[in-house]
Amino acid sequence: MGNALATQRKAKPQRSKTATHPFSVGPGSNLVITLDHQSKQDHATLAAFRVSQTSDTRAAEILQIPAPVLSALGRPPNSRTPTDTATVTSHHRSVATRLQPQREKLAELRKKLSELKPHTTVPVLRELASKDRRKTLIQLRGNYLNLGQEVHEGLPSSLGLVSTVQRPDRLELARWLMDKRNTLTARVVANRLWESVFGIGLVRTSEEFGSQGEPPSHPELLDWLAVELVDSGWNLKHLLRLMVTSAAYRPAEFKHIIKRRKRN
Repeated sequence: MGNALATQRKAKPQRSKTATHPFSVGPGSNLVITLDHQSKQDHATLAAFRVSQTSDTRAAEILQIPAPVLSALGRPPNSRTPTDTATVTSHHRSVATRLQPQREKLAELRKKLSELKPHTTVPVLRELASKDRRKTLIQLRGNYLNLGQEVHEGLPSSLGLVSTVQRPDRLELARWLMDKRNTLTARVVANRLWESVFGIGLVRTSEEFGSQGEPPSHPELLDWLAVELVDSGWNLKHLLRLMVTSAAYRPAEFKHIIKRRKRN
């Protein structure tokens, strides 16, 4: 018979073989075992071998038991560690005859699970460990060849919010976005809802709320809508109902109906 050992240099594979049927060697006879090494790789050849004899008819079955399980079984029950107990229990569950139906059912379910395909292909992000993160340096005047000092994660202090952790992560960013003290998020959402109802936002440049954008036409109204949105638990339906039932919306709706009738 032929066998190939694992090619990993760090691995120490072991292989056991038993005779196909019991036999005995009489007095004065010699038992000759021939090992033919055909691999051209030094690390794939047999380093050492051992020949043992036994009268136990279960030798073939015992050799099928993994070495960690045999090692655990070789210790007295009161001397076994929790790891030994878990190893023996796991092996027993995999070979016990009474558990064969359960193993077949489990294999069938695992096969079905592997065949399932997700309805969506949403990418999953995972942050790298601190030691694996790349350094982020300031690019002076936007030149990637002219680098300045290193910068780290942080929240804009100009908005009056200070992070409670040393290196903020995505969760900290989400908390900052939804913090009641951060009025920017609520104002942006309220302005976009106003734009969807009236056709134009209180801030005309809804895509730009910074210094390059236009100031709100009615800042007090925008502030009130933002506060109302937060106090309602970010209930968008509630804020939309306020808009479409307001006196500002109804005349616009009425004029729109009159113009449409005139066209017809």
